[in-house]
Amino acid sequence: MPAQQALQNRSNNSCELCTSTNNLSVFPVPPTSDLSAQQCIYLCDTCTSQIEGNAELDMNHWRCLND
Repeated sequence: MPAQQALQNRSNNSCELCTSTNNLSVFPVPPTSDLSAQQCIYLCDTCTSQIEGNAELDMNHWRCLND
């Protein structure tokens, strides 16, 4: 994916929401995305699975947004 290197650089190779450095991947921001760095974010598996509704929301995990 062409945006991955740009996202890694932008995020210092960490999740752009919670700052985790584990299991990171490119997440295209809905409703539409051209898969460019401007329309994607770099997220960990925990954030991705909760955003997509594949895992139960963990309110403690989202406290990171207060920082």
